[in-house]
Amino acid sequence: MNLAGVMKFIDIDTPLGIPANWAVCPICGAALVIDELTEWDLDDQGRWQVSPYGFDFTCVTEPELGDPIHDAWRDGHYEDYGRDWEPICKLLWEKLTAHYRFVLDPPGTHRQSNGSGPASKRYEWLTWMGGKA
Repeated sequence: MNLAGVMKFIDIDTPLGIPANWAVCPICGAALVIDELTEWDLDDQGRWQVSPYGFDFTCVTEPELGDPIHDAWRDGHYEDYGRDWEPICKLLWEKLTAHYRFVLDPPGTHRQSNGSGPASKRYEWLTWMGGKA
């Protein structure tokens, strides 16, 4: 299926599953999910994109915070962030900027005057731009 030109709007509060052909957990091989987008940059064409470290992602096996096994899980999964996770973070940022565009303001509203981010998180949406994953 050719996805070029297909757009799909996704509510920004919905976690974004990462395709397995992009990346899986380097520790246990489980799926990864982007659960929060936190920082934005304007690209050369004046479009919003997530900044290189402006997103949080995790392994789907992560226990809830407060779960008795959470600390042990975290220690095991993040023992060497630079070796295990940094390359995945870079890869995911490249995939996000290649395959997604972010529409952060609805028509008729204004961006923050310093250009540092969207005027209102209420209207953030993710747009799939198609192409090969």
